[in-house]
Amino acid sequence: MDIVAAAREAGIVRANREQEPFHRTLSRALRVVIVAGLDDDLVGEAERALILHHSRALFQGLDLALRASGADEAMVVYRRGDASLVDRLREEARHYPYVRLIALEDTYPAGEPFVLLDRLLGIRLSPGADPESAGVLVAAPHDLWHLARALEGRPLTHRFVSIVGAVKHPQTVRAPIGAACGDLLTHCGGPSVEGVGMVMGGILRGRPADESSLVSPSTSVLIVLPEGHEVLRRQGQTTADMLRRAALVCSACRQCSERCPPRLLGRAIHPHLLMRGLAYRLDACEEIVTGPSNCLGCGLCQAICPAGLSPGRLYEALGVELKRRGVWDALPPSSRPRPAAPDSEIHMPSRSWLIRRHGLEAWSGSLPLDDNELPVREVTVGRAGAELMVEEGRLVAKGALIALDRRAEVRIHAPISGEIHRKSSFQVRIVRRNRDEAWTG
Repeated sequence: MDIVAAAREAGIVRANREQEPFHRTLSRALRVVIVAGLDDDLVGEAERALILHHSRALFQGLDLALRASGADEAMVVYRRGDASLVDRLREEARHYPYVRLIALEDTYPAGEPFVLLDRLLGIRLSPGADPESAGVLVAAPHDLWHLARALEGRPLTHRFVSIVGAVKHPQTVRAPIGAACGDLLTHCGGPSVEGVGMVMGGILRGRPADESSLVSPSTSVLIVLPEGHEVLRRQGQTTADMLRRAALVCSACRQCSERCPPRLLGRAIHPHLLMRGLAYRLDACEEIVTGPSNCLGCGLCQAICPAGLSPGRLYEALGVELKRRGVWDALPPSSRPRPAAPDSEIHMPSRSWLIRRHGLEAWSGSLPLDDNELPVREVTVGRAGAELMVEEGRLVAKGALIALDRRAEVRIHAPISGEIHRKSSFQVRIVRRNRDEAWTG
């Protein structure tokens, strides 16, 4: 089967926040494919687990991506010092001599595409541009693993997720898309302390979650923390809370700007100006208009701020508001990228420092992998704008097509076998009829 067609039929969406259809990315003219084998959520190991246990499929997927896109250069990036990972990559790379293995220092956000393009290729992306516009695909290992499986006729139905923190048995599991976080927590033996909260998607990039939150194709980690933990407090702040605290405690110390990765690499962004502009209601502040398109959303400013403020989340909220008002696309282009600061690399903190900063040392060790598909009773799947292809009460087999987003050409497949229960115009629950029924991948 044609590679791009196989990716489309399998319903592969990329393992990033936007979840773009992967077949559209592969259809673009590319010259370089970079595999970002870095877990930038600080304490999760979903990508590392995939590389260690499924490296053959990963390299097969990389080869398929090169063939589909016409790219002639491939790199696999990993964290320096991970001996087990290095050995596994080198063993598999022997069969693919054109693939370069590149070790990076254990800094954050080392796996951010904007940073990788600058460090590896010397390419500066203008605000709003994606790596593909420069002929580069920065792929997560999951993207390429799903692609290899697509050529075997296996649609996207699950992914690896790390469950870490205050749980009895922290581990990485192969979870079905649409599984509830409560099922992941139960599989790990439940909380190890009384009273917990959850964050899905990483310490700095994640969002608050609860037991009803669902695994998506981009979910890499579920972090369980004792109630009252500083991370939960920060993640639970509303925009109004953040604005109020900015007015009260921001001292314009400039540390957020001095350590901001996109600013260090040449983008016109100054988080401290944003905080002062919002705190003093300076509606004409240029940073309020130009900053959102330059922010990478890495959340490092939040970790750096002595007062625990979150400029990055305010940039995100401003971007949403500018788009809601219909003025985002009409904004004048921000300043062109400038030369990077000569010492920009040292301004990116180590991952170990960030782990200590957030009080996560006790939960930062290596995780075991349960490579069996997680047996859950039900899942909830769908996609805004998708058309359901199945009727209420119908029995479907795992992998069956159940919904189609015609605009994005995204097919959604059943992660488990079971009975269809319509939940909304674009979302369904699939309930297994037999609790003990086995299912295989």
